[in-house]
Amino acid sequence: MDDRTMITELSNMTLPTFIRKFNLMTLDEKTKLLNNPYLDELNEVIFSSLFLQVQNMTEVRELLNSKKIFHKVLTSPKNKKKRNILNIIGEENLPLLKYIFESDYILDYKEQFLDYIDSIDYEQFRKVLENINLTKLYHLFFKENNIEELENIIGISSLNKDISSSFFQKVKMNILNPLGVLKIKNEKELVLYTKFGLLIEVLEELPEITFKNGVVLPYQNILDVKEGKVNKLISLLKEKGDYLEEDLLEVSLKLYYIFDYDNARNIILDKFTNITPSAINRIIDFNFKDHRREYRTKHQERFYHYGMENEVVDALNNNDYNFFSNLLYDADEEKILWLRDEFLKIVSMNKDNKNLNEALKVKLLELINERESKAKEDYAKDIRKRLSSKTDKKLSVNDLKELFKDVSLVNLLNNYDQDILVRLRQFLLGNLKDNNDCLLRLIINKEALGLNNLLGKLINQYDLIESIAKKNKLSLNSILDVIDIVKTSFFSLKPNEQDIFLSTIANIISSKEYCTGKSEEEILKETCQLHVERKSKVYASIPTIEGESDSFSYRVAPFDAEYLLAAGVDAKNCFRISGKGEDFFRYCLTSNQAVIMYFTNEKTNHTYICPIIRSGNAIHCNGVDPKLPLDERDDFFKAFTKAMNEIIMISSNESIDSERIEVATITNLHLEDYFRENSYLKYQLETYIPIDCPCYTDYNKKDKENYIISKSDDYKDNKYYLAKDKFYQKRKEDYEFNIDKEYDKERLSLIVNSIAYSAIDYKNISPSLKNRAKRTFKLIDVNTFKYIVGNKDWYVAIDDQYNILANLLPYDERAKKEYIKHLAQAPLLIENMEKEEEEYGISRENLSKNK
Repeated sequence: MDDRTMITELSNMTLPTFIRKFNLMTLDEKTKLLNNPYLDELNEVIFSSLFLQVQNMTEVRELLNSKKIFHKVLTSPKNKKKRNILNIIGEENLPLLKYIFESDYILDYKEQFLDYIDSIDYEQFRKVLENINLTKLYHLFFKENNIEELENIIGISSLNKDISSSFFQKVKMNILNPLGVLKIKNEKELVLYTKFGLLIEVLEELPEITFKNGVVLPYQNILDVKEGKVNKLISLLKEKGDYLEEDLLEVSLKLYYIFDYDNARNIILDKFTNITPSAINRIIDFNFKDHRREYRTKHQERFYHYGMENEVVDALNNNDYNFFSNLLYDADEEKILWLRDEFLKIVSMNKDNKNLNEALKVKLLELINERESKAKEDYAKDIRKRLSSKTDKKLSVNDLKELFKDVSLVNLLNNYDQDILVRLRQFLLGNLKDNNDCLLRLIINKEALGLNNLLGKLINQYDLIESIAKKNKLSLNSILDVIDIVKTSFFSLKPNEQDIFLSTIANIISSKEYCTGKSEEEILKETCQLHVERKSKVYASIPTIEGESDSFSYRVAPFDAEYLLAAGVDAKNCFRISGKGEDFFRYCLTSNQAVIMYFTNEKTNHTYICPIIRSGNAIHCNGVDPKLPLDERDDFFKAFTKAMNEIIMISSNESIDSERIEVATITNLHLEDYFRENSYLKYQLETYIPIDCPCYTDYNKKDKENYIISKSDDYKDNKYYLAKDKFYQKRKEDYEFNIDKEYDKERLSLIVNSIAYSAIDYKNISPSLKNRAKRTFKLIDVNTFKYIVGNKDWYVAIDDQYNILANLLPYDERAKKEYIKHLAQAPLLIENMEKEEEEYGISRENLSKNK
């Protein structure tokens, strides 16, 4: 077969047939085909396939030395995906593309070269500029090096003359590759390329510089900036490796404008990245204070409160060693007996002295301060141990982008003058020293409590934070004060919503996975409303239990636990506001027929969340999230089975006779293989599991099975009814004390104002008057209280004018009894207080000073 006939025969083949034939050829046959003088006449599709299958670069180069073959490669047609030989070579063989574009023949293919450049994305074009010498092509586009040529290439008339002049100046100084403009489509892209050497796609129709990823940068500020220092920051960022050019520009500009050059440089060089000894001390301090606020609410009796001096005398008379134990840290019998003797001495020395109460108070405060000091020492050891295990790290470009992603540079530069920026830097960077304890360092290390995910908001609204702090005499050096400002001002939380931790709020609004359709503001608003609504749930038809097995601890979450609001975020599923499971989430938090259980692996510290509903004589777990690792499944189900057995046992003893829980099930969500491999009985459904609310759940999905985990001896069949059982959530101890500590005031203010605000809904007035009362609600100043006793849903207080202030939220019968009891005692307390003042001759003014 002659050469031409061979080419004709190959051209008439289908592509699959040719590929099979080529693969069967010997090396000599392939070489002969490649040297065929009529190769350039080969069908374009077959030729493209043949050319791309040649692996030997020497052979490829020999082929391309033929002008006809070069022409065929450059003019190859595009396939259905609009790609030709050059596109494929560019993606798979950059050295070959380099050989083609550096060939002398390329000068005759300007149109094909431009077509290829237009077909690739910005990232591919940057690789071409970085790896291929396009010098030969320069004079195809620039002959006079003037603005008209530049305008023709970009396709825009009347380009900014300063930018155009700067472009040619940098080209002359070999700072810019002139052919970089071949990909540029608008003046904004030219500005970025000229000033920073960055090729970034910018949306043309918007006034500010807007990237495809949604990042917006201020156009006029970028036009005006002297780019030298910004380019130095960009160079430092490049040294961190792995970056996108748009991220380089975003991060460098945000750092430059927020912190100025020197501080920005230090941030990039990780001077504010790692934990320092002073940072550890600061972390210990505010964490302990925050921890002790919560501890105080659970253990009111262990802190100084009104009437505590009388309790000392009662404890001495009754040998109440538990009272003395509560005043000590790490109490033992010897210390308790010693303390009892100390108080006996004080009583004996002041038996006939009017100063007995004062002497007892001095000793009580001394003991409590000593106990708290020791508690802080131990608390500090745990934190130091945890922080010492943190290794030094280097922030990547992506880390910095994530850190400052929510900062609006446009708004910042429009609203902040240099004076505010200086104060903002001090707020975030402290004294600017490498070893300091600044807020930015804490946020980078996720050690700033609820502020960890809110850096963008802190920067965007710093002027508001500063104003509120000044007005309310709060300290911007206090993490806890800043958190309080953010909760009330940024998120506009109402008085009965402010017990939600800021970290929980930040967690909810920053996690958009599984969310559909609702804005950040809507999600937060509805979450807060749900938080208030579910506070009225005080019992469930499922027993509330807490326990542990070999590896797991477990508990029914308190119905008002604020962490339940983030259950779907923690479980990594749609069990949340704006998720597909929103209705079920609301049901579990508010219905008396549902609870949510938490299981924690004590070895791995992994926590799993299980929503459980009751339907008649059965309880049903919707599933376990997050997904259980294989090596934790057996231990989990030991704990889960133990928990279900306990619930069934409690119900058998305490439920209404005809309403006992007899069976507990779970779906095989994420666990299909586990239940196939283990001998659990299937729960035989006679109908869909009835829930007294239409919800999206996993119980009734056709592809999900329900398996029996535990059952009582009495279980014979399924019974469907709405259970009337009432298993109450355990109540916390009442609090009772004087207002003499700062953290007491903060916590009390939160509780009192939450109750007073919520109580408006229970007043016998019209809806319009209720709304008006809420709009005009004035916070109660607890500094005016001399005495207060209460709980989460009621309080009775006596102010400095001996008035009684009281409020009750009426949804828990137990709260009503507590409230009525203490309200009845208030007049006698006032009488005793007045007598005490008169007896000691202390004026109200002096009493207030001596608190």
